[in-house]
Amino acid sequence: MARKSLELRLGQTKALIDEYENAGLSSDRGYRFLGDMMRRMERGKGMSKGQRRFLDDLIDQGVPTPKNESRVKEILAAANVDGMQQVAQTLKDFAYKVGKGWNLSEKQEKFLTNLLAKAE
Repeated sequence: MARKSLELRLGQTKALIDEYENAGLSSDRGYRFLGDMMRRMERGKGMSKGQRRFLDDLIDQGVPTPKNESRVKEILAAANVDGMQQVAQTLKDFAYKVGKGWNLSEKQEKFLTNLLAKAE
């Protein structure tokens, strides 16, 4: 495998971070790692061999697809509705959990249903 330049790796990392944000995955472990590595590169700090490999793997894989894509899109759309700014982060958190395939508790499900109804 050819060695990547710092500029190429940094550009790919920034682009992938934007894709993660657009997909509502700013709570994802991979997203946090990408942000950490971007800040390292911007400061001129090096990465270990393992960090470079994991970063390149994330770049090659792209944004992970959510488990329940239609429901995640519905929740993210509700988060972007005008007037829902106060609960947008809560909705994004729910979208992340649903996208990971995690089950919401009965109370969380009821709260989410109320928020989605409010967004309508």
